[in-house]
Amino acid sequence: MKSKTFVVVTGTFLIACFGLYLILYFLDLRGISDQPLPEASNIAAPVIEEAVRVSLKTRVTVCQKLTETIPLAGGGAIKSSDLRLIEGFVRNNGNVAVQFVKVMIHWRDENDRIVEYEEVYAVAEEHLLPGAEASFTSSKRNSLISRCTAKVQDWWVVSDEEVDAKSSENPS
Repeated sequence: MKSKTFVVVTGTFLIACFGLYLILYFLDLRGISDQPLPEASNIAAPVIEEAVRVSLKTRVTVCQKLTETIPLAGGGAIKSSDLRLIEGFVRNNGNVAVQFVKVMIHWRDENDRIVEYEEVYAVAEEHLLPGAEASFTSSKRNSLISRCTAKVQDWWVVSDEEVDAKSSENPS
């Protein structure tokens, strides 16, 4: 009986080992220990680029009525207060440089209706870098104007290569 038990136990053990071998073979785990592990210095960290974010904030600092004296041909003068002045700036709160920043100015009446509008450039060919500001100014003659507002209308994003090229041309 002992020899029969030994044969059964040995056979079961061999079948289990063969089954484990087949599992490892099909899962392709038997060759892992043969491959050398890469060194930590050879592993490159993934480069995660920050998404391009354009954020331009417009702020009007002056919107005032200007009184000017107009001389008359026969002598004397009259005062006119039809002239309005607007001043402000555009701030680049984004993470990319921009150029050709166009500002839309709305000249409004006392009921907040747009009487006239005008487009001016706060930035032309130069680059408005992240964190930088550019000013704009304009004036309009119209007796109905009592307020003025402004907002960024259009811009071009500048590539990093263009910024680098421009800064190498004009080192500060």
